[in-house]
Amino acid sequence: MKRPKEPTYQLVLDALALTTCYPAFLITVDVLVIYIHQFWDTVNKHDSSYQFKIDNKRFAVNVEVFREILNICLRIPSQEFADPPFEEETLAFIKKTWSF
Repeated sequence: MKRPKEPTYQLVLDALALTTCYPAFLITVDVLVIYIHQFWDTVNKHDSSYQFKIDNKRFAVNVEVFREILNICLRIPSQEFADPPFEEETLAFIKKTWSF
């Protein structure tokens, strides 16, 4: 696979590599076409989850499942996540870190 050499693309890859969910973006697998068809034919949003059926088995994927898949956990279990910084603060941090 040929990768773009654009600075923005590389910056995003470098920033993503610093996150705990980065390994999830490296996973590749060959999936039989029949399973892809079954997934797209049966997937639907139900309340706060996505449900689908493959090989006559039903699956539901919600936020908790995504947290487990991407290995995302609270730093302190009794505290909620803090709101992310504003876009201006994030851009200032990136510019400072990568010396743009």
